[in-house]
Amino acid sequence: DVKPLFFSPSSGSALAEAELEYDDNFISPSLYFRCELMNTRENFKIYALVWTTAPWTLPANQAICINKDLKYCLVKILDSHYVVCVDTIANLKQELDCDVEFVKEIKADDLLECQYKHPVNETHQDIFNAQHVQADKGTGLVHTAPSHGHDDFLVFLNRKIPLQCLVNDQGCINENAPKYLRNKEVLGHGNDAVIQHVKATNSIVKLKTLKHSYPIDWRTKS
Repeated sequence: DVKPLFFSPSSGSALAEAELEYDDNFISPSLYFRCELMNTRENFKIYALVWTTAPWTLPANQAICINKDLKYCLVKILDSHYVVCVDTIANLKQELDCDVEFVKEIKADDLLECQYKHPVNETHQDIFNAQHVQADKGTGLVHTAPSHGHDDFLVFLNRKIPLQCLVNDQGCINENAPKYLRNKEVLGHGNDAVIQHVKATNSIVKLKTLKHSYPIDWRTKS
């Protein structure tokens, strides 16, 4: 069987959780990006607003997850309309440093009937319900790459959908990815290349940096 696990490119070894240390001053991109929604009930463009600190995982995105127990709404940011969780609006105003205008509530069931345009390629992907989605950070719509996260993996566990793994043992993007990403180290030029692609498609809503705790190899400190 397969599942995502901790792996250290610097020592070429899988790691148990007990072998992880955490760098509390790790700097990651903090990227708010948008994906156009398909099959909506509106007669104008609506975008899913999504947050990630790991842009390098976006090529392996296979879904956006929401939580039916949360309330969702349509908001207006500048001249565009976005779907977010109601409880994230106050935080988004600070994070995006602009007004986030509430328009109306949207049923979670209606969102689950929609698809969205993939942030890196031209495919259309589904929106799934998942209990791990919360409203304490981000937007309440979660980028889901089942090859790179335990919660993401569990969403796909019984869906019989093949997983896409685009990273090799050296921590570089492999040959199954688009040419402009291949062989780039994920936490370095890989992140940068994905961000530049999202920027070129006019899909970046806000890009900042975030200092946070990040797992490292206890042997190599990398």
